Amino acid sequence: MTVGERFIHHGGIECAVRSMSETLFLHYDRAALDAEYDNRAKVAGAEDCIAEWKTRSEEARSNLDCSLDLAYGSSTAETLDIFPSDTPGKSPINVFYHGGYWRALHKGRLQLRGVRCP
Repeated sequence: MTVGERFIHHGGIECAVRSMSETLFLHYDRAALDAEYDNRAKVAGAEDCIAEWKTRSEEARSNLDCSLDLAYGSSTAETLDIFPSDTPGKSPINVFYHGGYWRALHKGRLQLRGVRCP
């Protein structure tokens, strides 16, 4: 056991519990680490960007040929959306993977084009 760490029993399993002020990663405690992942607080105008993403995504779903929520797994969260090219023959494909953490929003807010936020 380290300083600031204690153990609790949960459902027959012993779990380590750390204090909030303990360093978790590099020099970050829990509050500082959470702040690093709070992009709405870190990015000026974030709410405006998110609102624009929503509007543009709704426009893309309404105006473009698309197949939405196609299952690729057994979970309701395992779906993808396809927006095929309107160019005949072979066309390039753009695959967007959200490479981070889903702390908020949904893939439906990211079906857009031509949006740039700071």
